[in-house]
Amino acid sequence: MTPTKQIEAIQKMGQPRTLQRFGWVLVALSIALAAAALYTQQAPYVMALAFVAVVTWSAFQTSPHIEAAARALTTANRADGSVTIVVGDHWSDGFTYHAVVPVAPSGAWRFEFKPLGWKPVAGEYRATIYWLPDVMWPALVQVEAGVMHPRYTPTWRANESGV
Repeated sequence: MTPTKQIEAIQKMGQPRTLQRFGWVLVALSIALAAAALYTQQAPYVMALAFVAVVTWSAFQTSPHIEAAARALTTANRADGSVTIVVGDHWSDGFTYHAVVPVAPSGAWRFEFKPLGWKPVAGEYRATIYWLPDVMWPALVQVEAGVMHPRYTPTWRANESGV
């Protein structure tokens, strides 16, 4: 998927109405499964409820970052910079991808991301970094091959410039 297509996908996903509807659908599904589990006393409903609860929690953790990435495309301050992509193994998802965005000599923001239609390769890259005034970390980072935004709240690493 080209970076342009990735940006279009982020803009669609990041619309507040889309995120709210998705969240409410997950909450409604959780309530329905909880009611079915209580009424029927059947284990499959409890297992499905547990699965939907994990998905719901993950969605509520990720949605503010998707919304910020979509907002960043139209309202952010853009800056040229660099990003280091770190690729690691993870037992459940295959690979994990982290972006490390240095900020002056004082440190770097590090965040996990899921590539949207591209396969990141470990290394340091020139990037366009999108900063929002109400978000401390980069809302979106674009390299030639694709775009990335935080999956969860990024961590600050003092005196870290790369890996």
